[in-house]
Amino acid sequence: MRLQDSVTTAFRLTDVQKSALSRLGIHTLRDLLFYFPFRYDQGGEESTIAGLQSGMEVSLIGTLEKLEIKKSWKRKIPISEGFLRDQNGRIKLMWFNQPYI
Repeated sequence: MRLQDSVTTAFRLTDVQKSALSRLGIHTLRDLLFYFPFRYDQGGEESTIAGLQSGMEVSLIGTLEKLEIKKSWKRKIPISEGFLRDQNGRIKLMWFNQPYI
């Protein structure tokens, strides 16, 4: 995938999802990566993967790798999986029912 690729060709989206992304001005993968909602929760202090501890609420900055969309075996909801890598390590990430990620 390249940042200039269209979200509609990169992901299988319904017409409703395509319309919603278009209303938000999201047309390319770059638009999607740099879209920040009007209101969002700041995750906490910036940290590294190596510095994580159980129960911490932090913000991580890194590179997404191996992003894939799978279906759950029972309810068939989309599960987006990938890895975040920073200078100190790598961590697995999962998003449920959000195929546009």
